[in-house]
Amino acid sequence: MRSTIIILIILLTLGACSENSIPRPQGYFRIDLPEKTYRKIDTLNFPFTFELPQYALVNLKSNKENEHYLNIDFKRFGATIYLSYHPIEDNLKSML
Repeated sequence: MRSTIIILIILLTLGACSENSIPRPQGYFRIDLPEKTYRKIDTLNFPFTFELPQYALVNLKSNKENEHYLNIDFKRFGATIYLSYHPIEDNLKSML
């Protein structure tokens, strides 16, 4: 009985060692951002203004209910920021 338990433990130990482990990187990949130059976005028909990096593109989105939608695309990084504006008066509860 004792010898079968020892043999079983040895077989399980040897069977568990068959997979090769892959080392993981120590950190994250570095993203080199371009030089920080901004342009002011105030020519759009929006009730707000903001500064945008030179390497970003603005795509306006239209909606029949509220036309305050836009996407900011960062093509180089494969990223998009989705922005929308809804005025909050007494309608906060319905918007949530």
